[in-house]
Amino acid sequence: MTEFLNESEPIMPIGVVARKLGVSVSTVRLYEKEDLLSAARSPSGRRLYCVNDVLVASKVKELIREHGLNFAGVRAFFATIPCWRIAKCPAKVRNKCTAYRGQFAPCWSHLTEGCVRNGDRCSSCIVYAAVAQTPLAEMAHMLAENDRFPSRSGKEPQQG
Repeated sequence: MTEFLNESEPIMPIGVVARKLGVSVSTVRLYEKEDLLSAARSPSGRRLYCVNDVLVASKVKELIREHGLNFAGVRAFFATIPCWRIAKCPAKVRNKCTAYRGQFAPCWSHLTEGCVRNGDRCSSCIVYAAVAQTPLAEMAHMLAENDRFPSRSGKEPQQG
């Protein structure tokens, strides 16, 4: 049965997502407005979410409710995820990317037409999927390793 499930296919309307998360529809909209969640749009403009979107939203909810972060804190937490390493972006692509150049928001919040790497919608990106699928404790451990992401200048840190 799982062969019918595509974790990056946007099929759930906002009301279903809100019920699954145990939050209001306005909360899901707020997560999107705060650039913490990336929703697809139907041809008529309705928000549609995939399984990965629900998993990311669940992490946002946990970071806020259980760890006391505000929206800026959640954005900063997600911003430190080394998306360029996960996606194995070459320097030419990486240097065009606002996420790599040191923004304080997750890579998916900078995009208007899709990833600079391949133009895909965020929910089908391996970085977004990694955020969705990786437990928060494991993400925090990865982020604690300072040599895993560049300095604010956008240059790779010296190894040594």
